[in-house]
Amino acid sequence: MNRLGDVLHRLRQNEYVLQVALFETFIRELHRATLRADPSLLRPDRKIDLGKLIARGRDVVVEEEIEREVQGLDRKSSTDKCRYFRETLGVDWFDGKIVPLLDVALRIRNEILHENPDRQIDEFEYGLMHLVTVMLPLATVAQVAVLYPNAFALPFGMSAEEVRKHMPKPHSRKEKADNTESE
Repeated sequence: MNRLGDVLHRLRQNEYVLQVALFETFIRELHRATLRADPSLLRPDRKIDLGKLIARGRDVVVEEEIEREVQGLDRKSSTDKCRYFRETLGVDWFDGKIVPLLDVALRIRNEILHENPDRQIDEFEYGLMHLVTVMLPLATVAQVAVLYPNAFALPFGMSAEEVRKHMPKPHSRKEKADNTESE
């Protein structure tokens, strides 16, 4: 490979790794913000010591529980994350169909970082990474904006009605509670 080709290859690798890292950070931050907007989404079966609650205060304990939930989910598989977002937050990741594509993007990033620093990224893989790291956050933001309008805004040009057409039927604890209250 010539010098210019090598530089372009390294730039593409760096962009790939950084784009996937930004995607993961964005999803974690969005998860945190969603739980802050509605702490009732935290696991209801978690036991918290009364002494801890009194000593530290409700807000501090809730923030610690949010962080525990976010960090715990971050260590799970893409399939588990997809299920959690659907069942707990009410957010659909393209009926789970995007998970295999996300797994490919994550695998390539990990391969570059941990196994083969010279790995080439072809045009398909590069496009796939961009598709996943742009479309999944966009769809997630649109849905949380509909579900939690006091905490999020719809992306420019999107309407709540259009977003609702692509959302799952009520599966999350929040949606089930909202539906029960409106009946």
